[in-house]
Amino acid sequence: MACMPIGKNTYLQRDLNIRCWETDSNGHFTGVHFAFVLYLFLPGVVLWVIGMPLLTYIVLKINKNKLYHKTMKFRMGTLYVGYTANCYYWESIVSIRKCAVLAASVFLVSFGAETQALAGMMICMVSLIVHLYFKPFIPVCEGRETLFWAEFWALFVAFLTFWTGLFFFQAEKPWWSNQVSRGFAIELISINILFMIMAMRWYLILKLMDTSDLIMTKELQGGKLYCCIVVLLYCCSFSFFSTCSVCSDDSDDFFPFLFSFLVAGCCSRRKGSPFCKEVSILYAIACARVEGDTKLVGKEGVANDHQAPDHGQP
Repeated sequence: MACMPIGKNTYLQRDLNIRCWETDSNGHFTGVHFAFVLYLFLPGVVLWVIGMPLLTYIVLKINKNKLYHKTMKFRMGTLYVGYTANCYYWESIVSIRKCAVLAASVFLVSFGAETQALAGMMICMVSLIVHLYFKPFIPVCEGRETLFWAEFWALFVAFLTFWTGLFFFQAEKPWWSNQVSRGFAIELISINILFMIMAMRWYLILKLMDTSDLIMTKELQGGKLYCCIVVLLYCCSFSFFSTCSVCSDDSDDFFPFLFSFLVAGCCSRRKGSPFCKEVSILYAIACARVEGDTKLVGKEGVANDHQAPDHGQP
């Protein structure tokens, strides 16, 4: 629907053969562009851009007192699980923010990229203030605000991206040079790559936490070997982001070193959690099996002269 000026008239950006806002001899709108606006754009705005967030808020508002009943959570839990009880409607706020960014990128084309970047910065700044004020996300565990900080840094990186992009329109300034341009380009790429790495780390941490319920369920069903395989696979994915390591006595055997390295990193971040206890037990069993050691990793440290418990053996 975006139009761009050419001479005295405006034309559809996607097809310059279509003139925008054509009128007949009586001054009434006519033409293909008006048909697009009337039959596609307006229904889309009313039903999708405004209607879906509004409908979501109304449905959640009506069922506010039974959001965590099994039926309601199964049907619409994806819209509010993860948010605090006072911010159950926050998915509608996120939808409005996304629509605002899309609107700025589409309808401000004729005003130039600088105007679009400034509008994006304003949207990100307002979203950051609202996010910090309401704090809509629940902690993933005691003392861990992973979802809150993930959203905060996403908005902050978006703001920095818009802000850095504005400097590339200063090529005519006397202080601009290839070195300055290269520096801004490196800064822009670096912060986005760093955020992607951190986002993957947060994702794997949350994935590890989700696995705990699966492990307990499989243990109750007798699937102990499956539990060990699942833990090993997820810990291998987590190894890239781990900062701690525990070296095995048998340096020629890669498996015990890798397993102890991964579990140590996991336990250092999830100390005291039920899942951490499960992983620690599996770690001790693996080391005992491969190295012939009888050391067990306990909740507070290493306990000697014990045998690995049977419930964790594969």
